[in-house]
Amino acid sequence: MTLSYHLTNQQARHLILLRQGLIGPKDYQGKTGTLNFIREIGSLQFDPIDICGRNADLTLLSRIAGYRKSDLEELLYTDRRLIDYFDKNLGIFPITEFQSFYYHKKWFQERSHSIDDIDTIRALITAAIKEKTYVAANDFDMNQKVDWDWGQNKLSRAALEYLYHSGELLIHHKDNTRKYYTLPEMVLSDLELVALKIHSHRNERLTLG
Repeated sequence: MTLSYHLTNQQARHLILLRQGLIGPKDYQGKTGTLNFIREIGSLQFDPIDICGRNADLTLLSRIAGYRKSDLEELLYTDRRLIDYFDKNLGIFPITEFQSFYYHKKWFQERSHSIDDIDTIRALITAAIKEKTYVAANDFDMNQKVDWDWGQNKLSRAALEYLYHSGELLIHHKDNTRKYYTLPEMVLSDLELVALKIHSHRNERLTLG
């Protein structure tokens, strides 16, 4: 037997707002609530433009009791419970989901521009990170420009973005819109690294059939 429900427009609007956490009591509180909310919704778009607040902060502020901007920063770059990475757009999601982006990483590894040029400084970037813990594009004194997804760009920036998209680097932290990159093994636990490696090998076997 199929059940049917009839809602008025007002009831439907109320239900949507309630489900989105925009009305009614706030079920999530503080930093723990922020983590649980993002786990619940799966992914939160992360637009760095900040006029009256970044969209991620505004979204969380309207839904999380006692939310502070530092809660999100700590979950991303100190506690490492969340990660910012591309899920169609730049998004924030639980670090445990990072292993699911094998195909995006593989696509980027195979189809990016200027890979040969990037390969010439890959070892230089790795060595610099091992020495300094993290690097930004302006840490490298090079003026060579290469074709990149958004037009011509400095080789250092293109290389860091390529290694980030392909999963070889993670964001260590950000200073406004400036990104600082690091190696996964410098910020993730051994258990998390093993999980990523196992998942990648499993997906590679599935790809090969």
